[in-house]
Amino acid sequence: MERVDAFERLLQRAWDRFLSRKPVLLILIGSDLPMMEALNSYERPFHQRGTEMVIGPLNPREIQRMLGRGNDVEIDVVGADRGPIAEELRFLGSVKWLENAPFDDHDFAALARHRAALTDEPVPLVALSRDGVACSGLAAAYDPDDLMRAWS
Repeated sequence: MERVDAFERLLQRAWDRFLSRKPVLLILIGSDLPMMEALNSYERPFHQRGTEMVIGPLNPREIQRMLGRGNDVEIDVVGADRGPIAEELRFLGSVKWLENAPFDDHDFAALARHRAALTDEPVPLVALSRDGVACSGLAAAYDPDDLMRAWS
């Protein structure tokens, strides 16, 4: 917390001297709940200066609305080598947002067009779909359960 204390003092000074008079909204986001609660505790620089908001899980429709995305196929997922600067594409993919339509041949063709605009290499294509896959030609297809297993 020592490093956070220094950050808090610097941020408070910048806020009090400059930012509070400007049209600025400061949003501090964190997933470490004890640390976020500590930021607003009694002896901290931002005590009672913020509004605590806890955001629960969002469903795909809410995320789609916030991001302003439709369900048009585009490159959403890029796999590359692990160098400091990526030099090789390993795969490209798209996320199918609609819950009632599988990733189909039309979606695959659109993803292949996007790949062709990006590279001449035969980079494998993958799909992430909430409602399955109804096409061939993908190197891999994943559903939400696959993603949850990968993160655990």
